[in-house]
Amino acid sequence: MTSRIRLLDDAAMTRALQRMALEIVERAGGTSRLVLVGIQRRGVQLADRIARLIEAAHGPIRQGKLDITLYRDDLSAIGPRPVVGETSLPPDIDGTVVTLVDDVLYTGRTIRAALDEFADFGRPAASSSASWWTGAAGSCRSTPTSSG
Repeated sequence: MTSRIRLLDDAAMTRALQRMALEIVERAGGTSRLVLVGIQRRGVQLADRIARLIEAAHGPIRQGKLDITLYRDDLSAIGPRPVVGETSLPPDIDGTVVTLVDDVLYTGRTIRAALDEFADFGRPAASSSASWWTGAAGSCRSTPTSSG
């Protein structure tokens, strides 16, 4: 039987998400140009939770979701028929401040693939990343600008 260790209780998790939401808004210089983009799958769920916190304090923000499957550097290892999820972005992202959200940032390969795909949709003025968890010390080659 596998034992589970609770790392954060509900209150601590809420505080961490609120801190991430605040940092994202501060780094974007407000919400007027902010676009929060969740990376499929779990990044979309995390982005939705963060967006709800931002919207409660600042009003509506633009959101999107990105599936990076076809932009992965290991696409050939996935097989001949990769399962591609939905990509849905606001219509005009030129000049916006984009925050890419994913649940885990380990080597930075997913964020790199997301940036590659994002370039096909427009040219944001700035981009940053937010993740719930980063890889073990020494293994993470990319650092999120906001993390839980």
